[in-house]
Amino acid sequence: MEDTNNIENITFTEKLKNFFIHPIQIFAQYNKKRFYALKLLIILIITAMYGAVQSIMAKPYLQKYYDDLTKNMSSDQASIVKSTTSVISSIPVIIITTIIIALITIFIASFVYMLFIKAAKGKIKYGQVVSIYTTAYMATVIGLIIKILYMLISKKPMNISAQTNPNYINTILKSYDIFTIWQWVLMAIGISTVAKISKKKSAIIVIILALILICIVVVPLMLKK
Repeated sequence: MEDTNNIENITFTEKLKNFFIHPIQIFAQYNKKRFYALKLLIILIITAMYGAVQSIMAKPYLQKYYDDLTKNMSSDQASIVKSTTSVISSIPVIIITTIIIALITIFIASFVYMLFIKAAKGKIKYGQVVSIYTTAYMATVIGLIIKILYMLISKKPMNISAQTNPNYINTILKSYDIFTIWQWVLMAIGISTVAKISKKKSAIIVIILALILICIVVVPLMLKK
């Protein structure tokens, strides 16, 4: 049996190394304890930073998009559209909205994961799922940091086409990338390790919820069509 005391006492450098090459050792400590406060804070800070930088870089592109969108409207209609978009695209609103969405996503997704895990006969508590989810989410955080650096260097926004031309492909590409897939893989490993279910069952749970998330992203576009 793996010595969980040794796992809990490993250094930060070792934990960072394990995150990339041996994540099972990271997840094994959640069998007895739950750790997610610091990770949650990091997630909120980085997602807020990404939202702010993306908003700043996208502003000239969106300005042109809204100018084209409102050119055939009456002056009153155009004024309402522009004032509304100006408010919702302001940095404070973007930051607050991003943080709220991240919190809702993490805690609701963790709850749904818990239900699926219990349905698969896995033994797990809600706090453990949140710990797994926030750890797996670090993959997405790494992606966001890389994207922030890219935008600051290139002076270009990420996935602007998803806002100016919101079709199925652009919307999915905006929401899901290689870092999201990495997050899903880590999630499957974490569920299998902590809930003591097979890797096959944990992979099926993650795939089902990933498909549900994709549907949530795509369905609004279908309704608009």
